Amino acid sequence: MAVRIEIRTNPEALRDLTIEKIAALCDLGYGISDNAYVLAQGETGKFNILFSSAPIGRGMEVSLEERKVVIGLPLPNTPHDISLCYRLTGEICKTLGLETFHRDGEEIPYTQSASLITIDLQSSLNALRNMEQQVRSGEQTSASVFGALNPVVLGIPEFDAIGDTLYGFQDLLDRLQQMDAYYTVPRFFRLEDGPVVGMYFLAEDLLAVMAHDPAPVYQKVEGISGYYVRIPGQYDIPYADFMAQVEHVERYDATHDVVCLRPDTCALLAAQYAVDLRTGQRPEIE
Repeated sequence: MAVRIEIRTNPEALRDLTIEKIAALCDLGYGISDNAYVLAQGETGKFNILFSSAPIGRGMEVSLEERKVVIGLPLPNTPHDISLCYRLTGEICKTLGLETFHRDGEEIPYTQSASLITIDLQSSLNALRNMEQQVRSGEQTSASVFGALNPVVLGIPEFDAIGDTLYGFQDLLDRLQQMDAYYTVPRFFRLEDGPVVGMYFLAEDLLAVMAHDPAPVYQKVEGISGYYVRIPGQYDIPYADFMAQVEHVERYDATHDVVCLRPDTCALLAAQYAVDLRTGQRPEIE
């Protein structure tokens, strides 16, 4: 569910407009999402995520086409980001010397955005309540939303924290995405003349957000034979063994925990659980 905003003009007017310049209009960060919907900050592409650094919510998707700037505002969204979206729309209109923009096909003066903010706030609250009802009823085990920096998976504890308010939703997204922890995603490699493996890379004493189940949720990769965590010393540890031994610091969301690989755990994993991916046997530990 998203609102589509189009700021229509001519190619000449858009010639010098860039994503970097658009982001600077409201002092925003920007980046592009990878296949796991984790943001590569500071990069630009066809579809770009623009977001506020405080609070960090869901942001908005911005693209430049030949004759228009297109903004996609995902819903549900936070009060801050909804207001920010229309402020950015107004700034782009002023930069291009325009008086109006199009929202879901309807032409609207940018000076009349306040009523649209109210509409999107209510739509967001309705959508959030619907997601919560599906989780609490057991119709779904969890509900995923794509934050500006990474996905967040909502379970009953997350909805309890949200407390049926968009400001609670905003606070939760900001708290999780501001956390000083590395959000991990697997990389995929085909072994020589062999199967594909998913590999996570982790350093010692680094807080990392890791999934309970390593299988990618938002992308399809065929023929995966297993998942591993590569730890310092270039040792490969089966994912389940790693998660059973590593220190779980706290819950992140419904499907992730924040973990920390301590030096003594790293040594234990290398000594007892490391495997040679080429042979499937235990490697020699130096």
